[in-house]
Amino acid sequence: MQIIYIHKDRFAKRPPVISALLILSDLGYEVTLIDEEVSDYWQGQFRERQIAFVETHTQAKGNALVKLLSYYRFQKRVYMALSRIVKSPSDTIVWVEGAQTIVALGKRLNNFRHILQIQELHEKSTRQKKAIARVIHTAEAVFMPEYCRTLLYKVWYRLEKTPVPLPNKPYMLLEETKSNEILQRYEEQLAGIKGKHVILYQGGIKRIRLLDRVARAIKELGDNYHLLVVGAEQEQGVIAELKAITTEVTHIDFIPAPDYLAFCSIAHIGYVVYQPNSLNNIFCAPNKIFEYAAFGLPVIGNDIPGLKFPIEQNKAGVIVSPDDIESIAEGIRQIEADYASYSEGARNLFLSIDNKRTIQKTLEKL
Repeated sequence: MQIIYIHKDRFAKRPPVISALLILSDLGYEVTLIDEEVSDYWQGQFRERQIAFVETHTQAKGNALVKLLSYYRFQKRVYMALSRIVKSPSDTIVWVEGAQTIVALGKRLNNFRHILQIQELHEKSTRQKKAIARVIHTAEAVFMPEYCRTLLYKVWYRLEKTPVPLPNKPYMLLEETKSNEILQRYEEQLAGIKGKHVILYQGGIKRIRLLDRVARAIKELGDNYHLLVVGAEQEQGVIAELKAITTEVTHIDFIPAPDYLAFCSIAHIGYVVYQPNSLNNIFCAPNKIFEYAAFGLPVIGNDIPGLKFPIEQNKAGVIVSPDDIESIAEGIRQIEADYASYSEGARNLFLSIDNKRTIQKTLEKL
């Protein structure tokens, strides 16, 4: 079977895209990626794996009209590419990731056998919901990264079959040699964490992540702890605000996957909080918990289903109230009191998910 994976963004920005594509390759399918941009590193990886790729070079920054034109150009170039590379329509699956990709491709997608991989709920976007509605009923399979999200989609779109849960677990981890090379590159910036218990946050950096709370908890716990924040500062001034709370803060700017996983190897506890201000946040599906778990890092999270269930069911960490500084500090103390057990629970959480098997079983039924 030929599988053509389509994603409207930069490949290196989306860990779930990386994982799915590599799994498909390892399962022996003939895989072609159509993406807006593929970095030099991933081009090398694709050549080694014999994964073909097409770059559309349609990314655009600007006003609404500029962005609309970028969607039109992406659609045109994708369908031109499909006309060239589809060998047998009956034996080809077009695998589409993300609502913005679905919006760009439009209802012409129904002319192809297709699979949808939808990461978010998009409950607040009428445009994206309408685009999904036009193609979801003809999809041969739908993957979503969290169990409750699959049920919500089944109800919202009146689907006969429930979408398949495909958690955002990383498929490719860094080799130790590569990890050490990356850490050496940031040796000067990481000088302040030596000998400290590192609380790690990875991802977009904005105030809604409540990083100021964990910074205040670290200040309360003393200078044995250090907050390491890895990712792009998406709201100006957040890092400065954290450093004003405590000097025990280090920021590393955005690094593409899988390189940023190197920082998990020097961390002690992972931190992830989502404010319960939308269904998409309540039923969150962060790759962070699986990235932390892969390295045996106990997780500090808050009381929402997307975090509470996987963390508590595996004793992979502690659920705290992020509005209560003492609750966070007490959660860290609780982990420290039984660190080995929580670390083992985190590894069990990581091992409990087999996305390769899930994809294999789904495709075998088609």
